[in-house]
This record gives sequence, C-alpha cells and structure tokens, in this order.
Amino acid sequence: MNKLTNFLKGFAIDYVINYMKDNKPLLIEKANKQLNLPILNEKQEAELLEACFDVSLTMVEGIADKK
Repeated sequence: MNKLTNFLKGFAIDYVINYMKDNKPLLIEKANKQLNLPILNEKQEAELLEACFDVSLTMVEGIADKK
C-alpha cells in the first residue's frame, strides 16, 4: 500500500508542476483579475504576480525533490 501511496503522491505533484509550467500565462492572468492593488500599475502587478508564480513553482518543485 505504501508503494501505491507514494506513486500517487509523486504523480499528483508532477501533474501540478507540469500544469503550472504549461499554463503559466493563463494562471497569472486569472490571478491578476483577482488582484487589485491601487498602489501598483498593471505592469507592476504583472511583474509581482510573475514573481509570486515563480516562487510558488519553486516551492512545489521542492516538494517533488523530497519524494
């Protein structure tokens, strides 16, 4: 049972990583629609979201490295 559980965890994490990489522009666009920071212009918001996305992806990849 542990082998199956470990396989499924690894598969799920790999799926999330691939989904995030393949859909980066779409995910950033959707996040940008949810975010409204009046102190930033649209370009700054986009740069902030891209940086946040990259950090999030790095964190998920770190989880994958520990498996």
